[in-house]
Amino acid sequence: MRRRSISLLAGLIIGLSSQNVFGDSRPTSPVEVGEVVVTATKTPLPISEIPLSVSVITREDIIASNARTVGEILFDIGGSGIYVLNYGNSVGASSSASIRGCRPNQVLVLVDGIPVNLISTGVADLSTIPAAVVERIEVVKGPTSHLYGANALGGVINIITRKPLGKPRSGISASIGSYETGIAEFNGGWSSGAVSSSISCSISRSKGIRDNSDYTGGGGSIGISWGSKRLSLSLSSLISGSNFGVPGPVPPEGSKPKYGSENASSLFDRIEKGEALLKLSARWELAKDLEMGLDMYPNLGWMRYKTRYDDWATMKAVDETNTYRTGIGGALVQLKLPIPSGFVFGGIEGKFEGFSSRTDKVEVESGKELEPSSWGKSQLTGASWVEAKVDPSRSFSSLLGLRLDYNSRYGSSISPSASIMIRPMRILSARLSAGRAFRAPTFNDLYWPNAGNPNLKPEYGTAYEAGLDLGLGIASVKATAFRRGVRDMIAWVPGEGGIWKPINVNEMRTNGLELEGGIRPFEGLEISASYTMLDSRQRNEEVVYSDWATGETKTEVVERKAAYMPKGELDVSMRMNLPIGILLSLTGHWRSDVVNYYPNYLNSPHVTMDEKTIPSYLLLSLRLSWKLLGGKGKLFLGIDNILDSEAKTQFGNQMGDRDYPMAGRSFSFGFGVEF
Repeated sequence: MRRRSISLLAGLIIGLSSQNVFGDSRPTSPVEVGEVVVTATKTPLPISEIPLSVSVITREDIIASNARTVGEILFDIGGSGIYVLNYGNSVGASSSASIRGCRPNQVLVLVDGIPVNLISTGVADLSTIPAAVVERIEVVKGPTSHLYGANALGGVINIITRKPLGKPRSGISASIGSYETGIAEFNGGWSSGAVSSSISCSISRSKGIRDNSDYTGGGGSIGISWGSKRLSLSLSSLISGSNFGVPGPVPPEGSKPKYGSENASSLFDRIEKGEALLKLSARWELAKDLEMGLDMYPNLGWMRYKTRYDDWATMKAVDETNTYRTGIGGALVQLKLPIPSGFVFGGIEGKFEGFSSRTDKVEVESGKELEPSSWGKSQLTGASWVEAKVDPSRSFSSLLGLRLDYNSRYGSSISPSASIMIRPMRILSARLSAGRAFRAPTFNDLYWPNAGNPNLKPEYGTAYEAGLDLGLGIASVKATAFRRGVRDMIAWVPGEGGIWKPINVNEMRTNGLELEGGIRPFEGLEISASYTMLDSRQRNEEVVYSDWATGETKTEVVERKAAYMPKGELDVSMRMNLPIGILLSLTGHWRSDVVNYYPNYLNSPHVTMDEKTIPSYLLLSLRLSWKLLGGKGKLFLGIDNILDSEAKTQFGNQMGDRDYPMAGRSFSFGFGVEF
């Protein structure tokens, strides 16, 4: 039924697009009219000229959704190929993104072009960035290490913060909702001559959907820009901080953990964290079509994780506090040169990464402080890259890229990429691309005390895709087939003495198809749909024999359906302008079931693998907003999970856990005003 619906939509779009096939104007999608993006090539270009799979989430899309964070934005309206993994959907619940079957640590997340993946785990937590500070999100679905280096194996998500405008603006909004959730936002912008500035911030507070899931936090961005005829300077920033509980998965039926409750594995686990990113950019126009740029940034972060447990040696209750600090600094110089029918864009960059960890323990009953432990490491990365875009005619364009990275710990990596676009008709284009990319070993993989492996090498992947885009001013349809494989994936397996260590051993391959359609049948109504089919397989080294008495351990490489990856996802959205200034937005999200695997030691020393499934679910969300005061004010109402689905968002730590639940039907109501 779902495939038939998409086929009907595609047929309708093709039917509407069959007129003016050889018209004089280049077609644009109804959802991407005039969109200019920077992420796919590091220089502004219209989407219609980029031979890669690129999608854009605009500020208007964000406002029309009920999303409170970047994680929720991508979950609600991310579109085809993007799968968001979250640990519950209450405010502050950690979330990350997968693209086309790649793991979240293989997807590079940027804020204004600066990487924000944690160097300790390789994952970017999308729940820490409030929607209020986001102007747009650009997604490149494919390997882009030829531009960005490490961790762009699956693709790139670039979160672009709100920027200074040429005219003054300011506004406030506030909302309240289910689970005692409250959010307050402010945004403003000022200008004086050649100087413009902007500020956006958000504060959130929520009781959470179950025990120990409360959240208090916020974030903000500040931007300043100055420009003359040939030189422009800009400063952008993102600051966030939060304090929240970590309930863990829901315990098995009928059980109550010693330090938990019936619906939370822990009542004591908590996280405090803060992040600060500052970017300074300069752009010079040295001559006509000859441009030079400089970017410099520090990216600082800290996190304090508190937990309580019984020490295995003394069986006494212990409060443990782990404090992590991250310091990253980098600089990038780039130059854009004109060539016949195109341009060459290249640059060099350097980056320092430092990480430290400290563990403090206190016996709960006696208050005795135990011996603290700490470790810290740093590394340097240098890179050079070049990209050439050649458009010899209106019917053909190509994009070639090559990057060399050198890291002081794991050596060098080469990342090539090539793509072409052919336009046999003005309304039709075909895309072909191929690339190689890599994911770097994390600090935990390399340096974890007594377990890290300093001899690790990066994970390497290749990807190929072919796509067709058809569109006119009122409608568009896209189809993209892709194939990707990843080798030398890092996995922690038992080694000598039964100590688990990371090694390059696992593999993964994915074949997939994306279908996307959008239509604007008349002014004030937009309908879009996307469907992603994935066939992901993993080849992992698994423990099959483990003798605790002798320490003997045996492993085998076993191929299975990939864990965590759905076979299909369907997203449908409708946006309609109603009379008297009312905007109605309705979104639907369906995800097929996903599986995970848990080792079973009941027949020890022989070890088997149990399979667990999270069933498929359907979510519907609605938002109504009503413009008041001549368009300066608005009231809005949001309803999430209209069907009150009892869905699970992520697997628990063990087979018997009842996993991470999604909130039931929830409401939010608020207002906003501009002045």
